[in-house]
Amino acid sequence: RKEWERKLVESEERLRLSQISANIGVWDWNPSDGRFVATPELSRLYGDSQLTIMKYQDMQRKIVPEDLEKVEQERNDAIISRRSFDLEYRINYAEGDVRWLSSKGGAVYDENGEVVRVFGINADITVRKMAEDVLRRDKETLERMVKERSEKLLEIQIELERAKRLSDIGTLASTVAHELRNPLAAINMSSAIIRRKSKDKFVEGQLMNIDKMVVESDQIINNLLFYSRLRSPHLEDVGIYGVIDECVGNIIAQTKKKVEFARNYGVVEDVVLSADPLQLKEVFHNLLHNAVDALPDIDGRIEIRAEDNADHVRIQFKDNGHGIDAQHMERIFDPFFTTKAKGTGLGLTVCSQIVNMHGGRIGIESEAGKGTS
Repeated sequence: RKEWERKLVESEERLRLSQISANIGVWDWNPSDGRFVATPELSRLYGDSQLTIMKYQDMQRKIVPEDLEKVEQERNDAIISRRSFDLEYRINYAEGDVRWLSSKGGAVYDENGEVVRVFGINADITVRKMAEDVLRRDKETLERMVKERSEKLLEIQIELERAKRLSDIGTLASTVAHELRNPLAAINMSSAIIRRKSKDKFVEGQLMNIDKMVVESDQIINNLLFYSRLRSPHLEDVGIYGVIDECVGNIIAQTKKKVEFARNYGVVEDVVLSADPLQLKEVFHNLLHNAVDALPDIDGRIEIRAEDNADHVRIQFKDNGHGIDAQHMERIFDPFFTTKAKGTGLGLTVCSQIVNMHGGRIGIESEAGKGTS
């Protein structure tokens, strides 16, 4: 008997050491009379001193309230259906310290199918749960990065395709410009000869239309060529007032509409910028040309205003034309997008690229029927 008692003590000691090593606790509960047996390690798992988990309700009171109903429901369902249960839930281990436990077990039934014992093994799985959270966050981060990179690659692919199309357009534009400029020059010269020879008012009106069409055609060719050959700016000291004034003078000479030009840019008369004068002229000419096109035939007005700020110059071209519909505002700087019956849709695209290459910003405000700035 003593030998068997010694072996029993050794066996229990080994069992206790194995439970401590595995960080588990074992319990056995009789639902009919409430009898509950548990190893001391079970109390340690729940954050209490040894032998404080003395009944089944002691385990329940430690479970986080949000998890308790689900845990009991799943355990009862498993027992009723005669299968083992495998639960995971949170416990209030100590004040401000929440941990995760797993509970695996089952039930023993008598010959009538009544439950006589429910047993379980509990283990601390907090570290595993923390690792799962890290892995889930890493997975979400990786998925987001892959999505962002895929979208970026798609954008790059679209840009490459657009660049190829623009390269083809550049080649085409050079050919078109060469083929069209000669006949346009001949038309312009013939118009000038007819104007000198004829004094007929009807003929003069038709000649004015011809001149207008020649100017518009020439501008389309210029935009095509300028866009296809756009290069980095050749910076030099530029008197911004003179550039604006020259462009306004040119547009006044070209337009046949009765337009009031309000020149309010004298504040930059002595301002010198580091810029490419040819590219700035292209910007101002395109903006003024668009403004004139948008004006009504009578009572048209364009205001050119300038501000000299501490770190930048702000130039505004404001017209009282038909304005731009809200649905078109987002695409207004896109290549080849235009709401005009004729034109390439490159004018504002050229303006945007030139301004960006100069380290500046270009913006647009418009309201249908009230004009554009």
